[in-house]
Amino acid sequence: MTLPAATTFIAYDNNIINGFTGITNNGKMEFVIVIGGNINHTVESDITNNGTLNWSGGNMISASGKTIVNYGTFNIPAANFSFGLNVVNKSGGTVNRTTANNQTLSGAFTNETGGIVNVTNGTLTLAAAGTHGGAFLVNTGTTLSFANTTTNSQITGATFTNNGTVSVGTGRYVVFSGSAAQTLSGNGSFASLAVDNPAHLSIPGAQTLTNLDLLNGNILLGNSDLVVPNIAGGGASSFVATTGTGRLQSGTTTTAKLFHIGPSATQYNPVTLRNVSLTSTFAVRVQVGLDNPIGAPAKVDRQWDIDRIAGTAGTDVTLHWTSPDDESPVLSQNNIYVARWDGAMWQNFASGPKSCSGLCSRTASGVTTFSPFTVAGDAVLPVLDAYPAATVTAGQNTTVTPGAAPPIRPV
Repeated sequence: MTLPAATTFIAYDNNIINGFTGITNNGKMEFVIVIGGNINHTVESDITNNGTLNWSGGNMISASGKTIVNYGTFNIPAANFSFGLNVVNKSGGTVNRTTANNQTLSGAFTNETGGIVNVTNGTLTLAAAGTHGGAFLVNTGTTLSFANTTTNSQITGATFTNNGTVSVGTGRYVVFSGSAAQTLSGNGSFASLAVDNPAHLSIPGAQTLTNLDLLNGNILLGNSDLVVPNIAGGGASSFVATTGTGRLQSGTTTTAKLFHIGPSATQYNPVTLRNVSLTSTFAVRVQVGLDNPIGAPAKVDRQWDIDRIAGTAGTDVTLHWTSPDDESPVLSQNNIYVARWDGAMWQNFASGPKSCSGLCSRTASGVTTFSPFTVAGDAVLPVLDAYPAATVTAGQNTTVTPGAAPPIRPV
């Protein structure tokens, strides 16, 4: 059955749509409630929507697992459930969640590349996990729930805007797993997020996470902080790049915590923080170059900005860098120290050897005041030639020039 443009089909109360090979809507279809109560709309035919489909009330049920394929506009203002009915939002299609209550789609749901899911009011709950190449828009005061508790949902599309709340099933993550650069825009909260994209995920706004799993690829921060209590994974192939003024903010305890950060997507300079007692919250970032020059023979060309947000206990601060790439000039093995800018000058902590296993590191113990930090110390002395140079002249006489091997005496 095909509904032409400019026509309207209205399904009232406990209706049954069955017996069609498929329904193509080029006009307007509405599923509504007139008498009230627990109303079921039974859909046993696939629906292709090229026009407008309004689900205004009642449950939508499909015992045979039929599918709504949306190329047009699918409005979901109802506060009901779909049972067994699948939805595929195609390129050019828009799914709108528009009223202040909860709508659950219990069947399979896929937002394909070029599609848009727009949560403008209330809560939209996706019960099944899926892989989504389209865009999501979660507006202020609304919630998008990826509720599946057995399988992660995958976001492969370029853009995801969250100004509201994204909730995730217990023990699961929403994984940004595209093959091209992705962006999570907006200022909102996101329960559990994982990054598995070698082309990286940009987060220009302020997002508050509960859980972050760094699997592959980096998060590129803008000028807002990324707040996350629980961080898993991380390393040289997956970290938070503080490319703007934004910081990675997280809590610390008496167990050492590695903040996986770097100044760019290709430079990894983490910092380890461990409280001597109690707990604290820190915000950290790292940049190439010092805001204020340091009078030392050599330094690490990195500035770690470490700010304590909460807590008072002394903290061990360990800074990590790559030798010799990050050093200017090359640091010696010994007499290396962490330095802190106190607002007027660099204050040095105790000196000692640098520890290098993969990355190099140096620790300042029991730090109680926080601001920019760096690492400095003695430079490696230039290596001179072992022997003086010589020029042989006539007979037994020689003229010696420093820096080369001694001459061979003629016989």
